[in-house]
Amino acid sequence: MHKYRLEFSSETLNEARLRDVLEREFKIASILIVRDTPVLTTTSAPKATSDTQKAVVSLLSDGKPWRRKAILLSLMPAVPQAEVANAIVRMLANGLMKKVQHGVYLLNGVEQTESTQIPRLNRGPESPTVLKAMDLLSSPRSASFLRIELGVTRQRVDQMTKKLMAEGRIRRFPVSGEQGAFIYVRTENAGKETILLRAPNLHETRGRIISTFLPETLARFDDIASLVRVAGHQVKTYLQQLSTQGLVITFKLGNRSYAAITPRGLDHPQYDRDAVKVTTADPLRDFGRLRARFIQILDVLGEAKTIDLTYGLPFKKDIGRANGSGQVVQRLTQSGLIQKISVESGRHSGYRLTKKGEFVAAVLKKHIPEIDVSALHERIRMGHEGRIREIRQRVLSKGRGAASTTQDSIIGALKAFGPLSTSEIQEKMDTKFTNPKSINLALRTLERRSVIVCLGVAGRGRAKTWAIKTE
Repeated sequence: MHKYRLEFSSETLNEARLRDVLEREFKIASILIVRDTPVLTTTSAPKATSDTQKAVVSLLSDGKPWRRKAILLSLMPAVPQAEVANAIVRMLANGLMKKVQHGVYLLNGVEQTESTQIPRLNRGPESPTVLKAMDLLSSPRSASFLRIELGVTRQRVDQMTKKLMAEGRIRRFPVSGEQGAFIYVRTENAGKETILLRAPNLHETRGRIISTFLPETLARFDDIASLVRVAGHQVKTYLQQLSTQGLVITFKLGNRSYAAITPRGLDHPQYDRDAVKVTTADPLRDFGRLRARFIQILDVLGEAKTIDLTYGLPFKKDIGRANGSGQVVQRLTQSGLIQKISVESGRHSGYRLTKKGEFVAAVLKKHIPEIDVSALHERIRMGHEGRIREIRQRVLSKGRGAASTTQDSIIGALKAFGPLSTSEIQEKMDTKFTNPKSINLALRTLERRSVIVCLGVAGRGRAKTWAIKTE
């Protein structure tokens, strides 16, 4: 490959045009244009020929490199951008200024500075669009909202947000179900509360969905899909997104899925109170009387075990359905309406309503008569007493039937040998405990059920003596 050196002597030369001609006509791969700095004299030095050129010279007279964008912004709005751009082209052509690198200029006759001294792109006053955008982003906004409010293109918003994020001035958060995949907010306002408490800018379909709900009512997914004319699987996705945003609650009970609007959803600016409302589900018919009563009893008691829920039922035909009650509690737990609460080791788990369950309980109050609290506690007390009497009767008559095989083995040892200490019971039991310490829990359980009684402590080890309670 040959190298050529061309030298020109001229008062002015359009270097950009020369470069284009060499590339286009001669297919030159690498072009280096070196220009000697002329000695400016009062007769040969180029001069600014317009007010715009004089304004540009005034900016560059500080001897520092200026970016094209900084020059344009500095002269706005007094001078139109197109006029400044034309002035820059003429000043380059007549040698009044020179290009240091792409988009960076110096006055001719000034020594070129190092690249590290070239100003950043944001030199000069902020553009009016960016200033307005930063003002809007005091609250979380989507890109589509910025595009409409600023009156600019989608590409302009994308470029602007990327630049502001790179500078650390704004932050971006992913969202779903809104008019945009992200929201943007100023960094100093990007607190958790700001994000959670904002009103999301919903898609038109999501706005129609929340507008179908009546306050404090439940609706089936299928009925919502039919009303808004959207496929069932798609409505399910939309409702899950709205639930994440705190606008509705959703849960599944049996083969049906339900949703209800929250106070936050009712206050949303896109909720239309005049829109056609979805058919209200009948919770008593859909849930069944037993499930509805369990939710209502937990609402009254706050916390309860499965057996307490069974004993608290006001209709006698379902009292004692321990297995059925366990299945109902399991389904209510899977639906997210109730949750387990921690208890001490060896005790049966208790349950309480979740936030969803509390909302459903409030809806059920419109369909089920209120519970007499004193009567409820009395039914539970009588249920436990009746169960204890039943266990004692079985133990005294058959010597077994306490609750478990190991408890029956304890009863058998006491019935066969009379009063025994804890260690003696362990020795004489037919069915041994895998963990020897478990006998203490079993003895306390039988004592609480009035099946056995502690006669006191004796011996050097202060061991307890146990016997079957006969009274």
